[in-house]
Amino acid sequence: MLEPKTARFLVVAFFLACAGPVAFGAPAAKDAAREAEDKAIIAATQHGPVDIPLRDQAILHLPKGDIFIPPKEAAIIMRRMGNFPNDDSLGLIFPEGKDNWFIDASFENPGYVACPWFS
Repeated sequence: MLEPKTARFLVVAFFLACAGPVAFGAPAAKDAAREAEDKAIIAATQHGPVDIPLRDQAILHLPKGDIFIPPKEAAIIMRRMGNFPNDDSLGLIFPEGKDNWFIDASFENPGYVACPWFS
């Protein structure tokens, strides 16, 4: 099992690696804003095992070895990766180890769907 400090470092390193190259000579204000976003992401990260309510729709039973990033911070990460944030996003799930994957959990409410076989 990774130490919490090591896991946080790996998470931040992953985010920074996915963010693409940073322009040289960027203004200090952008660097400070990015650093503040990084701190917010780290602070919001939840490590499994933990139960995470996903709006009023479900509870995510996050297992040990995975981490969850809430929607607000997930939008920052998605933008840094060159993706468009989705208003339906419930957050991102990453492995704590060296695996190379993530899940963008989302929910689309279709409303009431009538079933002709059970009317």
